[in-house]
Amino acid sequence: MGKYYIRKKMPRKGVFMKLIIFEDLGWGFSKLAVVVDAAIRHLGLGNNFEIIGNPKLFPQYGVKSSPALSINGEIVIEGYVPSLEQTKKLLVKYLT
Repeated sequence: MGKYYIRKKMPRKGVFMKLIIFEDLGWGFSKLAVVVDAAIRHLGLGNNFEIIGNPKLFPQYGVKSSPALSINGEIVIEGYVPSLEQTKKLLVKYLT
């Protein structure tokens, strides 16, 4: 499995975060992507995010444990799926 892209429109101009989700997609879907997508929608951001589902690619990005979330090149979540509230707080932190 390679890279998967989910595209969304950005309603807020000037707001951009590069979000990458690292999760083994052996079951065919990403649990972390569901939470991140819900947080993005609740905050009205509309950011794009990329899902890297091939565990062989994780070390290239410094990911040791999946699932993981990278915001603007920094690994901010690793090894667990956070709650919706935790994810929203994290995204707001990186907006400011």
